[in-house]
Amino acid sequence: MQVDAWHDAHVDGREVNHMVQRQGVVFSVLALVATLVALYVPRMTAPNELLVIGTLIVLMGVPHGALDTVFARTRYRLSSWQRWLGFTLTYCGVMASVALVWYYSPSLFLIGFLVLSAAHFSGDPTPGTMALSRIAYGGAVVILPALRFGPEFEHLFGVLVGPAAAGKVVPWINAAATPWLCLLAVSTVLEFRRCRRTALELTAVGLLVLCAPPLLGFTIFFCGMHSTRHIIRALSMVEPRKRTAVAAAGVVPMIGVIGLGALLWILAGSRPVETKLIQLLFVGLAALTVPHMALVEPFRLRGWRLDATEDLTSSTKR
Repeated sequence: MQVDAWHDAHVDGREVNHMVQRQGVVFSVLALVATLVALYVPRMTAPNELLVIGTLIVLMGVPHGALDTVFARTRYRLSSWQRWLGFTLTYCGVMASVALVWYYSPSLFLIGFLVLSAAHFSGDPTPGTMALSRIAYGGAVVILPALRFGPEFEHLFGVLVGPAAAGKVVPWINAAATPWLCLLAVSTVLEFRRCRRTALELTAVGLLVLCAPPLLGFTIFFCGMHSTRHIIRALSMVEPRKRTAVAAAGVVPMIGVIGLGALLWILAGSRPVETKLIQLLFVGLAALTVPHMALVEPFRLRGWRLDATEDLTSSTKR
C-alpha cells in the first residue's frame, strides 16, 4: 500500500500531532499541580502511597504495553494462531530472562533497567526534539529524584535489588544528578526557542521528579505522560473503525499480567508488603520493557509510521 493510501485509512499525521500536543499540555498542568501538592500538602502514609501507585500503574501504565499486539501484528506478519503462539512464547521467554537477571545479578539488572528506561522514555517528545533534549528528558526521570530524596531513593533501590547491589549503583546516580539538572535546564532553554510546548514538557517532568516523592513522581510521569502518549500513537496506526477491537485485544495481555502478578505475590511468601509490591511492580516493568522496546523502537525511529510497503490493516486480514 502506498503512503498516501495509508494516510487515507488512518489518522492524519497532523491530527496525531495535535492530539499529542494537547496531551502534553494536560500532563504538564497535572505535573505542576502534583509538584505544588508535594511541596505544600502532607505526604500520604507509606501503605496508602503504595496502594495508589500500584493501582495507577496496573490500570493506566501497564495497558500501553498490552498494545504491543498492534506493533507485533504488522512487524512479524502474524496471521495464524501458530505464529501468535510463537510470538507469545518468545515475548514471555524474554520477560523470564530479565527476571532471572534480577535474581542472579541484581547490579546488572539495576543498571540495565535504568539505562533502558531512560532510553525508552527519550522517545516521548515530539519529532524534531533535539537529541540533547531527549537524553536530558529520559535520564531526568531516573536520576533527578536523587537530588531531593537521596536516602529514600537508595532505600527503594535496596528493596528492589538488595542493599549491596544498590550501594554499587546509587553513588554514580548521586554524582550525575546535579550535572543532569544543568543539562535539563540548558535543553529546556534551547527547546523554548524551537518549541515552547516541548520546553513546557521538559520543565514539568523536571519539577515533578525533583519535588514529588520518587515512586509517586515516577508513577504520575509513567501513567500521565509515557503511557498515555504511547497509547495515542499506537491507536493512530489503526483504522478508526478497528480501534475498539484492538483495544479489546489488549485486555487479554492485561489479564495475563495481573494473573502472573498475583501468582508472584503468592510465591513471595511472608516478605514485607512494601518489599513484595516494589519488587513486583518494578521487576515486572523491567521484564516488560525489554520485549516492548524491541517491538516499539523501530516504529519510533521511523516517526511512529509504518513503512510504505507495510500496512497494519492488510496484515490483520491475512
